[in-house]
Amino acid sequence: MAETGIRFMTFGISPYCEKARWALDWHRIRYREIGWPPGLHQILAKRCGAKTSALPILLEGTTVIQGSSAIIDWAERRAEDHARSLAPSNSAGETQEIERRSNEITAVHVRRLAFAEMLPNYAHFVKPGMGHDSGATPFPLMTQSGLKKRKATRTV
Repeated sequence: MAETGIRFMTFGISPYCEKARWALDWHRIRYREIGWPPGLHQILAKRCGAKTSALPILLEGTTVIQGSSAIIDWAERRAEDHARSLAPSNSAGETQEIERRSNEITAVHVRRLAFAEMLPNYAHFVKPGMGHDSGATPFPLMTQSGLKKRKATRTV
């Protein structure tokens, strides 16, 4: 989107960030998206005044809005066309339940599936998104060709 005073901090692969992005786009709110690498995001979130290191974070001037639910609520309040609401007033409870299930159930499994599929065979694609520009592997047991073989040991 075009340059604006609103900055939207995200992870590249995150259902929470995607959900907030959809709400901003739906309401035609202009923002500048900035991708933060995992790990480093903890320091950056603290520096921008966020209460925790969780992403997404939306910054508007000195105002910090953190978390997809809070960003969606902010976008709803800021929307110019209230007929395009993502949460009609007559179904607020149902909307919140769908969002809760999305956060607590669906997103967890989508993340697991994405990493399970990508890490063994595509670690070289995942590493840059994880903030690793060096040749070091972010996961000690991973190589670009897949999992390293480990000796099975059993302690009795």
